[in-house]
Amino acid sequence: MKLPSIGVQISKKNILTSEYIEDNVINFFQRSLDEKMINKNTIINNDDYSSEDAFFMLEVFFEIFDIEKGYLDMDKYFRPTYPYGIGIYPLIKGILSKFNWAKKPIIEPKPPITIAHMIEVAKRNEWFDPE
Repeated sequence: MKLPSIGVQISKKNILTSEYIEDNVINFFQRSLDEKMINKNTIINNDDYSSEDAFFMLEVFFEIFDIEKGYLDMDKYFRPTYPYGIGIYPLIKGILSKFNWAKKPIIEPKPPITIAHMIEVAKRNEWFDPE
């Protein structure tokens, strides 16, 4: 199966060995996160990714590695796409906060999701919360 958006090619019948899964998960996130130097300890849910961005990235990941989705609470692990809400007033509030004329929303730190966790997810073929 080939997904042109990230250029990852994986044959499902070859997803057997632990090392093969590990290499392909790392390769997937190198391309998806557009980072050259990642390892098992790399955190994928950094502040650069909103819950909307992460949804699309993980949708592709789940499809490639044939993961049972289960229940993944995107807002638990990724920052909100629209921290001020949706509409004209939240838009104005967001613009004003850039100039320190309005309070910025407090965004709590999220529990980290590492590449090592995503390797385990791929091995089990199902989503589970990081410990």
